[in-house]
Amino acid sequence: MSKKLVVYFSHKGENYSKGRIVNLEKGNTEVVAETISNIVDADIFEIVADKKYPIKYDDCIEIAKKELRENSRPKLKQDKDIKEYDIIFIGYPN
Repeated sequence: MSKKLVVYFSHKGENYSKGRIVNLEKGNTEVVAETISNIVDADIFEIVADKKYPIKYDDCIEIAKKELRENSRPKLKQDKDIKEYDIIFIGYPN
């Protein structure tokens, strides 16, 4: 049997959902990651940036745009050894 992992990065707080800004306890990507993990019986790992992103949606988007323009990669709080996994699902806001 294949060993599976769901790795995700998600934004809690203000998010754009169903055409408007809402405040979410769990980010949209986190909800989807948990669903996939349950369906395929996979381990789950949340990617957490060392530097916290703003809760406000527009402020967070501006930082994300800047990181994209600069091709920067934020430092992570912790890494996950993925060598033992055969299948890896990756989820992130887009």
